[in-house]
Amino acid sequence: MHAIFSASRDAPVPTNLQGLWNTLLSPWWNCDYHNDINVQMNYWMVETANLPESFAPFLQWTKVLAESGQHSALGTFGVENGWSVGLNGNIFGFAAQNPHGRRLQQGSHWLAQHLFEHYAFNQDRAYLEESYPILKGAAEFFLEHLAPWRDGSLVVYPTWSPDNYFLIEEYGKLNKQSWGASYDQQLLVNLFTDCIEASLILDRDAEFRQTLREFIPQLAAQKINDKGHIQEWPDDWDGYEVDHRHLSHMIALHPGRDFSPLATPELAEACATELKIRVGFGGWKAAWRAACWARLRNGDEALNYYNDLIVGERGSPNLLNGGTTFQIDANFGGGAALPELLLQSHLRSIDASADSIEEAVFVAYREDPTRAGHFVAVVPPDSLVDAPYILDLLPALPSAWAEGSVKGLRARGGFDVDLEWADSKLTEATIHATQTGSFRIYSGGQLSPVISLKKGQSKVWPEIN
Repeated sequence: MHAIFSASRDAPVPTNLQGLWNTLLSPWWNCDYHNDINVQMNYWMVETANLPESFAPFLQWTKVLAESGQHSALGTFGVENGWSVGLNGNIFGFAAQNPHGRRLQQGSHWLAQHLFEHYAFNQDRAYLEESYPILKGAAEFFLEHLAPWRDGSLVVYPTWSPDNYFLIEEYGKLNKQSWGASYDQQLLVNLFTDCIEASLILDRDAEFRQTLREFIPQLAAQKINDKGHIQEWPDDWDGYEVDHRHLSHMIALHPGRDFSPLATPELAEACATELKIRVGFGGWKAAWRAACWARLRNGDEALNYYNDLIVGERGSPNLLNGGTTFQIDANFGGGAALPELLLQSHLRSIDASADSIEEAVFVAYREDPTRAGHFVAVVPPDSLVDAPYILDLLPALPSAWAEGSVKGLRARGGFDVDLEWADSKLTEATIHATQTGSFRIYSGGQLSPVISLKKGQSKVWPEIN
């Protein structure tokens, strides 16, 4: 927490690959911004760990990218509306693609994911007014850029799934460029849903909102192959690196919100099957795996990755992640995984009368009844705007943490949460409202009724009769 607050505070640029701790004249990757996981991972923890002030530089930087990225969208892709960025960035708003045409080629959807997330936590309408044009511009680019695949669904092209290859025997390790990489499609469902909700809250752009509604179900389906894995591409290609460091095709699990054991159990199980094979210790890849296992409600596996990251052989006496290359995103990503063990709040209750979380929760993907293993994105109802977030208490508590307490975790909807537990069970939670709002609690397999608080009020759970 001290590190992110030190590196991202009042300057109008976000923290980069090495943060403030670069000691080299020629650092790895020029100490720049990488838009295919690294700069995003730097900011995963600012919401859940309750350091929202550290988000301001990221917002100011994306404002610059949204302007320079309009030239990238038009000059590279011929897209007249919206903005796009390539893989690498810098403090001056560089947004162009790499000259070799490989790696991330349009990344505004990934950067924009953070913008509505910040609103989800702070519920600040003025902030949403400020960030909405950036969100809208990211969506506008893809509305114009998407192309039909051979089954008629819409996909991003050209793209590649960072940084994996496929069909290596036929074409070699540089065979990476494809269409419809799963991470692109998942991010677009996230982005389009965010834009719909933001436009409803702000009461504007009804035509744009309707267009997004029409596009969502046309996006290429997410697929589970016959091995039980999440497919990385719309075709089930062989010859890829099965233990690749990236987990891009599971971005809807974390940092996204749309894959969940509680809402989409088949997709979550496919992610778990993949993670058991795609083992990767050390650096940012371990941090991402820790967060994913936490979302899968497996605290022991998550803590195993975190411990290796910080106190294992790859750690350093000062707790900064070591290894052959130093990148601060590993520490920030690991820091983001810890709150996920104790509190998750990414799911929404759209049915206040439902007694079970499976019946209450908004489900972003449903299996196509005509095609087994194909999961099609769901258009969000207008009621999602008023759907309370579900505060999931101790969702992935590691067995090594049988007793403990924590104060000041942050939940979506505008709430701070204090927790105490013993014998691996919740003993008391106190929810403090930083904004007027409603929520539901999920604890011990039970879902509470909707609870409403005014700003400044607190609620102790479980209630004492």
